[in-house]
Amino acid sequence: MPDAAPAPAPSPVTGLHPRPATGPPSLGDAGYGDVRRKNARFVLIQIAIGVLVVFTLSGLLYLELWQSAGTDLSRLVPESATLYLTTPPPRAARAPALGLARWADPAALEKALDETSYLANAPSGEVFGVPLDVAREILVSTDGLSVALLPTDHGPAPLLFVELRDLLKRRRVLARLNPLLDTVDRHVGFRVDAVRQSPWQRLTGLDATAPRVVAMEPYVVFAWGGDEALDRVLDARVAGETDALRWREGFDLLGGERDARRVRALIDPTALWAFAPEGELPAGRLTSALSVFAVTAELEDGDERLRVRALVRDEERADRLAQALPSLPHDLVDLAPSDAPWVLSVATEKPLSTLSMARDLLAGAAADLGLEDALRPTLDRLSSIELEAIVRLDWEVAEAFAGELAVLGMPEPAAGDAAGGEAGWVLLARVDQPLVVEQTLERLLPYIVGDHYAFGKVLGSRGYTHYVRLAAPDTGGYIVAEDALAWRLEDGLLELAPSAAVLERFAIERRSRRTYGDTGLARKALAHLPAQSAAVAVLGPSLLDALDSPLLAMTTARLAPDFRAAVTLSTGGRWLALDSNVGPWTIGTVIATADKAEVNAFTLPGLSDRCRAAHEAMCARWPEAVPCQPLVLGRRERIRQACEHLTPTP
Repeated sequence: MPDAAPAPAPSPVTGLHPRPATGPPSLGDAGYGDVRRKNARFVLIQIAIGVLVVFTLSGLLYLELWQSAGTDLSRLVPESATLYLTTPPPRAARAPALGLARWADPAALEKALDETSYLANAPSGEVFGVPLDVAREILVSTDGLSVALLPTDHGPAPLLFVELRDLLKRRRVLARLNPLLDTVDRHVGFRVDAVRQSPWQRLTGLDATAPRVVAMEPYVVFAWGGDEALDRVLDARVAGETDALRWREGFDLLGGERDARRVRALIDPTALWAFAPEGELPAGRLTSALSVFAVTAELEDGDERLRVRALVRDEERADRLAQALPSLPHDLVDLAPSDAPWVLSVATEKPLSTLSMARDLLAGAAADLGLEDALRPTLDRLSSIELEAIVRLDWEVAEAFAGELAVLGMPEPAAGDAAGGEAGWVLLARVDQPLVVEQTLERLLPYIVGDHYAFGKVLGSRGYTHYVRLAAPDTGGYIVAEDALAWRLEDGLLELAPSAAVLERFAIERRSRRTYGDTGLARKALAHLPAQSAAVAVLGPSLLDALDSPLLAMTTARLAPDFRAAVTLSTGGRWLALDSNVGPWTIGTVIATADKAEVNAFTLPGLSDRCRAAHEAMCARWPEAVPCQPLVLGRRERIRQACEHLTPTP
């Protein structure tokens, strides 16, 4: 047999044979407690590092959110603001504005902007108490301008935010401003300065409190109307604004970030009357029916598009508007002469509803503007037409008139025009049942125009021409005077004018191919506006000149002869949308290129001829006098008061 395995040696400590280990060491084994404590410390260190990382990331995220909220004015301006306006920087707006395809001479505008305009050329002067050269520095350096109008216990308070993201530019602007400022307060860590008032400002008494100025990175804030509005914005910059403007209904329609080709504004209807005389707010029906205006003005392919959306408070009223003002194409605009001073086209599927809504809108506008007495005859006439139409028109006739209704102004006949004739207007309507419409008009017109009128018709080459003539009383009975109305139906088109001569001129214009459809002027004006709308208006330069506005006269002088202004009105849900191809880009370019005489013309409206002549004579001798600086606050009222003492020379 083989030898057995040798027995293990005895333990030197106990003298016993050791047993092989069959399990983990006991808790009392040497060294295991140290390992456990090391593992626990490692876990705690990991937890601490994780907590530190989370808090650090949260802090960085909060700091980023705080900084972004501080540069987003819609988070700082309260929801109660009645006006919020943002514009791109003037230096970025220059090229797109001058590139509009509507200017008669873009090169002359660019030269005026750099050399002859008042803003670029005036050696001295001030803008709201700030010297003109400092204002120029601000306009050149700014990355954007924003305006807010906040209601306070003491009236509306305007705030101007000049955005200066570049640190060096901000320091340079503040260095120019500091010599003009006096420190008057500190609020939540911000130093509040006031523009030092000139003797002229104290004389006018307009600025009871001087404009406040605060450097609130990245803005330099100018505030008028006391400290209440400014303090609220500064508080929001530090602690946030719970009721911020960005949450107001309609704000999302303004689009996202600032764009170099877009002007944005959110307007409360009450802001339209914020600067009414003596602070009175007219109780207008239109302003009470609307909640807010969302306004955007942007450039598209060398053209401008202004869009104003008005939110209707009452959903039932909004439904009535949508039914009375459907969106349809407007083809009758193409029939107007290309030099017509104005064309208005309205789409209607229910003529009586459209007539009723037009009367209500006109009555609301008259109440808002204080023109109720002046427009009373027109409103009464519309009410009479509506009543007679309801009584005497059945639904068959109403449907025969459904579609598009256009009214256009005829241009003045040229000197030596062989066609002769007169100006006036023409009403056009597409009709589906000409015979029914003709019979109905013959029956309805006597009730619309009233007594003392004679009616008749004459058969010509283009069918019957109907006449409505005033029958004037005379000793021998009634003698027929000149035309009061003339109308005819041809090829499904109703034509109505104040006289047969106007109808004939309209026919000649159409045959001569000088209409908007032939020249394409109207389609060019409407190119970037809605293709279908409830109403369309096309306005020629002669109409703008006739409005007797210095600013409009300056605008038409710079526009090309073939330019036409266009406006459309649309409905959708609770919104009324007004679109136009003329807006702040056009008007702003005109103002920026205006010389001193032109700026004086539109900043001193309402002066008598004698007063204006006296002011011009004074400024010719003392051009640097304060009343001769076009943008000085309070000068119009002081000049008007001085002119009250002028007496005619013997």
